[in-house]
Amino acid sequence: MRVATPSGRSRTSSRRSSRVEACVELGFAAVCLSVSAFVIATNTPMDAIVRSFFYPILTGSTEAKPALLLAHLGLMSLAAAVWRGAIRPPFHPDERLEDIVHRAVEAANPRRVAALITATAALSPIAQTVLEERVKYGLKAGTLVVITGGRTVGETTCFTHSHAVKACVGKVLAPIIRNTVGAIRFHYGETLARYVPYWMAVPVDLFVLFAYVTLGFVYPFRVYVRTGSLFKTITASFAGFLAVLGAVDGGIMGKPLIVGLCMYAAMAAASIARRRGIGPKRAAGLGVLVGLTPLELLALVRVILYHASPMAPNTVAWTVFLVIASSVAWARGE
Repeated sequence: MRVATPSGRSRTSSRRSSRVEACVELGFAAVCLSVSAFVIATNTPMDAIVRSFFYPILTGSTEAKPALLLAHLGLMSLAAAVWRGAIRPPFHPDERLEDIVHRAVEAANPRRVAALITATAALSPIAQTVLEERVKYGLKAGTLVVITGGRTVGETTCFTHSHAVKACVGKVLAPIIRNTVGAIRFHYGETLARYVPYWMAVPVDLFVLFAYVTLGFVYPFRVYVRTGSLFKTITASFAGFLAVLGAVDGGIMGKPLIVGLCMYAAMAAASIARRRGIGPKRAAGLGVLVGLTPLELLALVRVILYHASPMAPNTVAWTVFLVIASSVAWARGE
């Protein structure tokens, strides 16, 4: 029997497509990492521009969060380029390390990732409850804790915008930063960290690190290995970063976590619909409808319980854009 082989034109087209994809990955990584490094290392008007651009979904008074987001996406794209073979790492990884990475990628299945996302969302309320019991003085108005003094003018934490997990991170980072680089212009929960015990800070920090590595890198890398789609990979990595960042700074009702949950809901709905035979356009539409549910619930809670505005228009626009992008990417199927 004669076996059909790809023609020379087909092989040339495939190689050309692979080179284009590699260039896109490397270019995206270079832009993200360059802007992140520039923002962190300098103090120019560009810092304010970058901060303002991402503020609707990240919030924050400094450019630290946008810089971290860009660095994260750049590293994820760079890892994809290394996997594709577009660039060679300066060292050959040990076989045991490759085995660990392979097992981690295989273990990060959707059900476990969904459980980890749920635990990440629940982390902030739990930490907030413990922190409230630990604060013996200062202004406490219901669930609101206001601490004054320290390097900053003051810091607050409550269930609607929690800094409890951020305080746990600051408990570990504060002595390291003070003894190495001294004062920095970024906020890391130093003021509230005084009221966080180490028995609480260490487990919380370990969980945050595990969630960040899994949701931000391992699961997106699993998506890339199985689909080869940089679009899917970036949306999964973006959602993972927002979910963990939101758990650290803002909590369950903060913008980053809500936007991350919206993206995850859109990805799950579109992917499930596609696997059940629904066409890409309808699957993407279903993903958008389901993906916007967390944002709608948050707006309802803000209006009914706190008599606040539903949500800033810029935040809604950003969320709709990211939900549509996630739905379109995951409605394509594997």
